Amino acid sequence: MFQIRTFLLGCCAVSALAACGSGSSSDNTTNSSSSQPVSSSGSSSDDYSAVVGLYDVSNGDDEQYYYIAADGLFTAYNYLGDSVDNGNNCYREATGAEANAEITGQTLTAKADGNFAIDVAGTELVFEMVGGEISRLTTPQFSSGGSMYVTLNGAKVRITTNTTDTPAIADIQAMICN
Repeated sequence: MFQIRTFLLGCCAVSALAACGSGSSSDNTTNSSSSQPVSSSGSSSDDYSAVVGLYDVSNGDDEQYYYIAADGLFTAYNYLGDSVDNGNNCYREATGAEANAEITGQTLTAKADGNFAIDVAGTELVFEMVGGEISRLTTPQFSSGGSMYVTLNGAKVRITTNTTDTPAIADIQAMICN
């Protein structure tokens, strides 16, 4: 009889904890949705300061970068003077089947949880933030702590967590192809 009573008390305790957990989850949902209008405005350059910068996503001899501007605008650049493209000594925005062409020109969404996201052909790619820096890149199918080179719904994506200052974004913008 004592064992049955102990078992029943244990079940009640687990049920109580589960109920507490689900209440906490709904509280987080309420807080998230109440703060979302503030973060989704995207009007303040401070919203994106943690992700602003130039990122090097070159692959072997194929020199490519992307830049996230102060307003969250994502722009991918391809250097045409490398041995892969054999073109002029200039940069242009990614086009066609090039990496990040599908997302160039989009603006990141500042999420209520402090992360940032961008839509890649119908799949959300999230820049997870920890301590004011990008710590992980995630999609429903993949997660990476450094770089992600994947194809999502036919869109080729190259994303990294590390910025670069060589070349500078001003250098790239000064060398845009005519």
